[in-house]
Amino acid sequence: MKNKMNLLILIIIGILVQVSIINNGVLFRIYPNIILVLTSYVAQRQGRIIGGLFGLISGILIDVLLSPNLGIKALSYLIIGYVVGIISEFIFEESYRTAIFYVVIGSVFYSIINNFIYFFLSYNINVYLILIDLFKLETIVNIFLFLVVQELQVEKNRNFKFPKLKKV
Repeated sequence: MKNKMNLLILIIIGILVQVSIINNGVLFRIYPNIILVLTSYVAQRQGRIIGGLFGLISGILIDVLLSPNLGIKALSYLIIGYVVGIISEFIFEESYRTAIFYVVIGSVFYSIINNFIYFFLSYNINVYLILIDLFKLETIVNIFLFLVVQELQVEKNRNFKFPKLKKV
């Protein structure tokens, strides 16, 4: 139960940061995707089912708050969480290379799924801009954010100790 509450709090914090700070272009007109980073991180740590559910719930909340089309980002984050969870079952090493790999895979899937769906919704899709979008600075910032989240979690686990109770 405690793990579920931690994931729910993580979703709420991630959405608040995404909506209030990042979507306003505070970071020099760079719009990193913190929900993508958190979904990749949770899928790496918890597996494909929890990662997919985390992506689905956070995607639904992002769709309700920001998107005119309900369900597109939810589907994208669900697939990203599930795919990264499957890949993490085969890659046991936790290093900077795997973090880069997870975020790049998540960014590629996010771009492909969103543009595929928007194409069938009769939006004007430019393939050249899609390819350039994958190699923009946002992907590098997403990798950096993933590494920060990973290091914060390691420090939290390392420094956490149950307090000793004194006898009265």
